[in-house]
Amino acid sequence: RYHNKHTKKNWHPSVRMNRKRPKKYLKRIDEKLEEMKKEGKRLLSEEMSQAVTKWEKAQFEHKETKLILDKEQENHKKLKEKAEKLQGELEWTSNYLSEERAKFTSLPLLCPVCQNEVDAKEEEKQPEAAESVEPQPVPENVEDQEEIARQALLAEEEKKRQKAAAELAAREEKMVFMMTK
Repeated sequence: RYHNKHTKKNWHPSVRMNRKRPKKYLKRIDEKLEEMKKEGKRLLSEEMSQAVTKWEKAQFEHKETKLILDKEQENHKKLKEKAEKLQGELEWTSNYLSEERAKFTSLPLLCPVCQNEVDAKEEEKQPEAAESVEPQPVPENVEDQEEIARQALLAEEEKKRQKAAAELAAREEKMVFMMTK
């Protein structure tokens, strides 16, 4: 029989050594797990930081585009208001010009022989059409409104003078015509 000097009667393997052996391996496993956790956290934090920077960049771009959109909408609104204002002024001007044209075309035609009005019936009908309500312009300030009113008064006075001069000339021609008979 083999005899070992360390062998004793009732010998059992060392309990203390057997207890330490698994702890050593468990510590290595724990260290490896800790390293893996740290590496995972590092990778996760890198991915998260990249995602956060992308999100912040997208948010910044969103704010910029929203500001640009708001600015463009405001410009569009201003241009639309200006277009409506110009459209109103155009309508007023066209109405005013058509009324002025109607006034000039509604002057009575005098017969070259007898100096009487040729179309007296049509003249009676036209003033009703000419008396339509004149739309008022939308002035930008009070000075423009005063200037428009002043010009309108001057134009009316000039028309009255021309009409009076035409009537006076017609009467003079009638008188001369009657005297020559």
